[in-house]
Amino acid sequence: MRLHWILTFFVLSLIPLQTWADDAPSDSIPQVHQMELGQWRLGFHSGFAYLWASTSNDENQLISDGADEPTVDKFYKQLHKGYYFSFDVYRMFAHKWGIGIKYSLMVSYAREYIRLGSDANMNVLNVNIFNREYVNYVGPSFYMQQWFKNARAWCLYSSVSVGYARYRDEFETDFVSPYFGENTLATGNAFGGSLEVGFEYFPTKLLSVIGGVGCFLAKFDNLDVTTADGNNPGYYLGGGKPRNVSQLDVFLGIKFYLK
Repeated sequence: MRLHWILTFFVLSLIPLQTWADDAPSDSIPQVHQMELGQWRLGFHSGFAYLWASTSNDENQLISDGADEPTVDKFYKQLHKGYYFSFDVYRMFAHKWGIGIKYSLMVSYAREYIRLGSDANMNVLNVNIFNREYVNYVGPSFYMQQWFKNARAWCLYSSVSVGYARYRDEFETDFVSPYFGENTLATGNAFGGSLEVGFEYFPTKLLSVIGGVGCFLAKFDNLDVTTADGNNPGYYLGGGKPRNVSQLDVFLGIKFYLK
């Protein structure tokens, strides 16, 4: 994961915000928003995530073990799609920017019935596999608001965060072989970062409704892998290579402004 990617995305996100919003004089912003919004901002978001990193190495490994390509492709398409949840707290300053902390969770899973190649007796091996992935993230975050000139209850926002990411991969199969380990668990730690850009609508001075898009960047170079029997598996989803879980997020949420 390269930090300058995140910083570049953040700078680019501020260009449209600055162009569309903050040239308005102070009297064009409603007094109730400019002067009476609480200094503490609590946000809850949920939505969908798409993992854009390539999984071609993992797919080729399954295919080389005898799995048919359409089934493998279907399995990994499931794994690329997930659910996104986040929570953040900010201390706001000048009603335009704030600093705080952000937590997020991405969950994805896939299940498929795969036919592998024949065994020594020329019997086709039918394998049921199930994979769950979790990415937890927490880190300090910087937040900015830009008010629209004419829309009195709307503003744009952006945030950037760099912190700690925790990866967990749970792989289960009903068939044990030199290639598959039953109930395999892979975990890892890495630096990560996120960027969000979205809008806020204020029905009252106490809360806002938000919608936005974001990206999350993290790559896990070292994974700790164990199985239920304590042995080191010969194969698991990830294949012992660095695991890139960078993703795009689309979400809705609410934010509370407290004194």
